Amino acid sequence: MREHAGGPRLGEELRDVSSTGKVRPWRRLKEQGLAVAAAFEGFDAERGEKMRRCASYAKYVWGDDAAGVVHKKLREANFCRCRMCPGCTTRLSHKRGFELSMCFEHVANKEDMVAVMMTLTPRSMHRAKTKRELKMMQAAWKKMREWPRFRRAMKYWYRGTEMTFPGETVHPHIHVMGLVPKKYFDKRSGLFLHQREIAEKWGRCLGADYTPVVDIRRMRKVVEAAKYVAKPSDYLTEGADGWVADAEILEILNTAVHSYHLSGWSKSFSKVRHELGFLKKGQSDDDEDVDLIGKGEGLPEGVTPRGYLKYSWFSTTALRGMHRLVEMEPYVEDEGRAAKKRRRKEKREREAEERRLHRDLLRATGRIAVADVSICGVFPSFYADQVAAQQAAMEENDYEPETAATSGCGPPGAAGGRRESG
Repeated sequence: MREHAGGPRLGEELRDVSSTGKVRPWRRLKEQGLAVAAAFEGFDAERGEKMRRCASYAKYVWGDDAAGVVHKKLREANFCRCRMCPGCTTRLSHKRGFELSMCFEHVANKEDMVAVMMTLTPRSMHRAKTKRELKMMQAAWKKMREWPRFRRAMKYWYRGTEMTFPGETVHPHIHVMGLVPKKYFDKRSGLFLHQREIAEKWGRCLGADYTPVVDIRRMRKVVEAAKYVAKPSDYLTEGADGWVADAEILEILNTAVHSYHLSGWSKSFSKVRHELGFLKKGQSDDDEDVDLIGKGEGLPEGVTPRGYLKYSWFSTTALRGMHRLVEMEPYVEDEGRAAKKRRRKEKREREAEERRLHRDLLRATGRIAVADVSICGVFPSFYADQVAAQQAAMEENDYEPETAATSGCGPPGAAGGRRESG
């Protein structure tokens, strides 16, 4: 968002800095995405093509402050939103982490709660059984969240599923970040869940003949707890010619996660997200439908908007390249959501008035019965002037109303209406 002093120049490489001063690694994530796309060509070419095109275009609004320092805010980009895309999963992780921290802060301040994190794990097994293991975990979690003691202790929670691939095995686990009342840690409150109790319950939910490993601890600081499905380091390595993706792991993940929701919010947290504007009515919460850009708050206060910057990806090799500035446009004031809503309302009112005038004219000329007015529907707006003139003339009492056949005001092709000669 913040850059060095001096305006942008055509041909320069994209440099995107966050409000905290951290440089966003657009180039590295794009190159990693190209490596993953190349691996996907062997088993899912369509999804691989989507990832290949991902983040090849980005548009920013930019401005400068009194000191001449340039600030930028992303407005448009062609993200693929695939679960295995390094760039999209990184942005999704940051977005979920921000939402989570804001929701935690909102509820904790209002209801005097503290944050805890619970990790639920089954036993590791061979990576070929990933899909079966994930299905078993999803079913076990549904049972776990219905446990009366869990529901009483943790009303607000977020769940994320993560998988790691040590050697030839897969290690899936569920992270549950939740809020509990402060009295939860008082064992006399009846809310406290001992780690041993959680492990036994989780084992029964899994249907396991062993006691699985679980962990629950207080979170002193809510950080980016929304995890990746799998860390890119599990399937990406950097070589001399660029990044190389492990096609076997990617194929396993692509097959395993299909049709599964790997993250979720409690109903209580969903209400908070509605209150804070993170989730709108009827909006899908699936990872592949999430808005990865967001309008945010725009440019910081005190920054004068100057224009728009368009960046495109230029390849130097099949797996290397960079984003360069290719076009600069002058700034156009955004009319805002309220103005757009008002304009749409005015248009609807204008069309309704035109339909009313047309119905009145048809009643006056006797060409259509009142009961049949509904068949007229919407008529073109160019009839409005004729209708208005007809009404004005009739109100002066010195005008003999014309029939629809002679006035030409009826819809073309209507009974009695004037037709164009062939």
